[in-house]
Amino acid sequence: LLTDYMDPPRPQEALQYSQRAYDLMMRSGRVEPLVLDTQGRVLTMVNRAAEGIVLLQDAADRTSIPDVHYHLAEAYMKQNAPEEAQKHLAQASAAIEKAKKDRQPVDERMAKRVEELTAAAKKMIASKAQAGAQ
Repeated sequence: LLTDYMDPPRPQEALQYSQRAYDLMMRSGRVEPLVLDTQGRVLTMVNRAAEGIVLLQDAADRTSIPDVHYHLAEAYMKQNAPEEAQKHLAQASAAIEKAKKDRQPVDERMAKRVEELTAAAKKMIASKAQAGAQ
């Protein structure tokens, strides 16, 4: 809520809650992909993207939820790795399309975010290629 529904987002404040949930999960011995996703995303938002990527990748390995792949793509974009971001955006897009095909509910806001970040990743890849060609 503090990262997605506040304007402006308050990731520093969210970190205390996501860290508590992550610590409880670790103590329980049961890994919950959505807790990994939340902690990884919040870490990314507080400029700890490298740490966030580790958790987000673990979450992505355990679930195909579009949000997880989108958050991982965001983290890779912050690390200037649009090629990696593009791979996860493709997975998010595929999961969204599968849900639509299966007549499952789709978060249209997330679908729009995936489209927008995909365009940004393509643009960043093109800019990197152009810079490399010069």
